[in-house]
Amino acid sequence: MRRILRAFLLVAALYLGGCRDKMEVDCLYFNGTVYLLDSAFSRTQALAVTEGRVVDAGDLRTLLIRYHFKDSVDLKGGYLYPGFIDAHCHFVGYGKSLGEVDLRGTRSWEEVVKRLMPYLSNPNDTSWLIGRGWDQNDWALQEFPDRALLDSLFPRRPVLLSRVDGHAVVVNESALRATQFEDNSKHFTGRASTRGAGVDRDGRGVGDSGSDGGAGGEAVRRRDGSLSGVLIDKAADLIQTGIPNPGISAWKKAILAAQRACHAVGLTSVQDAGLDEQQLEALRALEEGGKLSMGVYAMVSATPDQLMRYLSRPPYRSQQLHIRSFKFLADGALGSRGARLLEPYNDREGHVGLWVTSPDTLAYYAPLLARAGYQMNTHCIGDAANRAVLQLYRRSLLAHAQSTGTKPASARWRIEHAQVVHPDDRAIFRAVGIVPSVQPTHATSDMYWASERLGPQRLPHAYAYRDLLLLNGWLPLGTDFPVEEISPLKTFLSAVFRTDSSGFPKGGFLPKQALTRRQALRGMTDWAARAAFEEDERGRLLPGMNADLVWLDTDLMSAGYSEIRTAKVLGTWSRGKRVHPYSGK
Repeated sequence: MRRILRAFLLVAALYLGGCRDKMEVDCLYFNGTVYLLDSAFSRTQALAVTEGRVVDAGDLRTLLIRYHFKDSVDLKGGYLYPGFIDAHCHFVGYGKSLGEVDLRGTRSWEEVVKRLMPYLSNPNDTSWLIGRGWDQNDWALQEFPDRALLDSLFPRRPVLLSRVDGHAVVVNESALRATQFEDNSKHFTGRASTRGAGVDRDGRGVGDSGSDGGAGGEAVRRRDGSLSGVLIDKAADLIQTGIPNPGISAWKKAILAAQRACHAVGLTSVQDAGLDEQQLEALRALEEGGKLSMGVYAMVSATPDQLMRYLSRPPYRSQQLHIRSFKFLADGALGSRGARLLEPYNDREGHVGLWVTSPDTLAYYAPLLARAGYQMNTHCIGDAANRAVLQLYRRSLLAHAQSTGTKPASARWRIEHAQVVHPDDRAIFRAVGIVPSVQPTHATSDMYWASERLGPQRLPHAYAYRDLLLLNGWLPLGTDFPVEEISPLKTFLSAVFRTDSSGFPKGGFLPKQALTRRQALRGMTDWAARAAFEEDERGRLLPGMNADLVWLDTDLMSAGYSEIRTAKVLGTWSRGKRVHPYSGK
């Protein structure tokens, strides 16, 4: 069939073009609808690609007149888009999680433990057992768990199970001993629970966060003062530093696994929100070996040693790897009541959440990043965190612009999540060009309990994607996977329809904040590229830009919810090379 098609194209080209000299290019994509994502949101019939770049686009007859094609792809009436870009995810961490216990979708603590049962076969195994994905908000009894059951089943093997957002873990006694957590965590003071060995539904029993955020983490304790095993934010970070580092070889394996999974859902570029030096070296090694087909915009984890190391170097850019930003954490997550709020949580009296990184620390580093030419990307969930960081950005960017003669907006500093933003603070986004980087599936995942945390008066200030878009003029979209699923189509659905797969709630969650279809698609393509300073090479199908392509059987601009939810990715190309379906070459 392919030979017949090539013969047809050759005859057509000779007939239409006569004997004129024509440019020879690698591939023609035809017989479909091609979305270019140019300023006019144009559609066309065919696309010409050579040496990994777009050459031309137009109707089939015109392209056959202009070019000789070595190869061709019949789109069979399908739809070709720029390769999807995830503007905020944990790509390398996701690859690692593919080798861990999947706890997503569990409906109780007992079901979580049940998924660990296959690992009981070797009682002498003392390696770490890692899992991720539980969420107590999905359980009938919405309480943090206790480690007693883990202790009885795994008396020798350290177990660490991360909450879905990564901001809380539950560990067993063996893990506490292996990391000497009790000896190293005196600053996580902890108050006693009033529910025996359990923890109150409203979260009481956790460590002292105080009005100033305390140590930035909480260690949940039982009524008798012993650790329940639940650790939040910096307390969770402390125990995870005791887990042996996988090493570059293991990170490379994880990256390749993540890459294949991402290409299968149409992703050709990701922005990884927090990487350490070893993970970055693994990415470089894969690219040097010709194995990195995923574009990776790296946010370096803002630890003191990495800040010192990378701020002494200029930003780095190669064909697939781009390092020019740092990821900071201002506060925790709303689901574990770690997000820093201006007023107490609606479902926990007197508790306002945590500062994971103090505003003073953020203020110290901001001018250093500005001078070194690095983008500052800060995780902000609560309205207090968003206010503090927005004001800090404004001061720092205006001061830097005044001293250098540049425009504040050129720095493109980002607020990652921008989840609860007080109306009084929103104008700062526009004033200095701060970029809100949001994840639409957080809205449709959190909608079942967000009102419990925030209350009805504060809820309208949250997940306000349309308002943020109007302030900034453009809005990059991501998933935060593996916190959410990796599919960009679910990002699109949540942004546009704002319901779950059953159509709940009727009319959508906070429906006035829905994006249009065009806005959602741009958020996953050219706006996401712009958030990474890559708008001249990714996110659109214009001459000279990367031939990063995704071929769907569905028109995102007209199909209904159920059609998009079941849409199939028929092919993915990275820089003109087919990466899904994977050829194995």
